[in-house]
Amino acid sequence: MSNPLVLVHFHDGEQAPVDTSVITGVLAPYKYNQEVLEVPDGGHVELSFSYADSEEHISSCHFALRINGFTPQVVECIYQMAKVGDMVLIPDQYTDVILIDSAQEDHMPEGVEWEPRLCHNAEELQEMLLHF
Repeated sequence: MSNPLVLVHFHDGEQAPVDTSVITGVLAPYKYNQEVLEVPDGGHVELSFSYADSEEHISSCHFALRINGFTPQVVECIYQMAKVGDMVLIPDQYTDVILIDSAQEDHMPEGVEWEPRLCHNAEELQEMLLHF
């Protein structure tokens, strides 16, 4: 069983694209075969992208988190992707949204009932994700 996690960038209340090279730069030190991301500490996670107008711009990143592949380096990679892409993290319940920067709250769509939770680092993110 897996728990979906989506990373999305919002600007002025609308979903906005992220330059693909920013995200792939975070993936460079790891093994990624267009389906599975593997990290040196033995962690692995399914990862896919939705593209905006072309493969030059990502509209969202989709992770399928499984407990057996959920390691600190996987979480660090997810955190860094969110940070460099100015993306919020939306766990599968869609009741909370995890912000990497408090300024992201100003760009969330109006009328969304998600409870924002601010995350300061990968260790904090791991704790948050374990409790969703």
